[in-house]
Amino acid sequence: MRILVVDRNVAVRSAVTLYLQNMLELDTVRQAGDDEELLGQAEVFCPDIVLLDWGSPGAAPTELLASLQAFDSRPSVIVLGIRLEQRQDALAAGADDFACKGDLPARLLATVRLAMADRSAGSLS
Repeated sequence: MRILVVDRNVAVRSAVTLYLQNMLELDTVRQAGDDEELLGQAEVFCPDIVLLDWGSPGAAPTELLASLQAFDSRPSVIVLGIRLEQRQDALAAGADDFACKGDLPARLLATVRLAMADRSAGSLS
């Protein structure tokens, strides 16, 4: 599985990346800090899963979700937000799931594992 972590805060990106690499034993986790980097990485890296900061600078998150959905190899998108109230907006905009940045890391891990299982099951059909 290829995962792309998108967050404007380099410390958050790095922590999430390191956590996922250690917990999921992944070598293929990349990072992006803004919408331009996100779209460039998504085009070249073809991630299976994108963890998208709902507050990334640049384009509106809804526009970024639409852009990601237009890729041939459409990734699963998990939106990372700071408020649980953002969940409904993110899901309505096309996100596959939502995780609150204030949740325990185990919750994020469970969300990513579920997305990985969904992607694996989808590739079998």
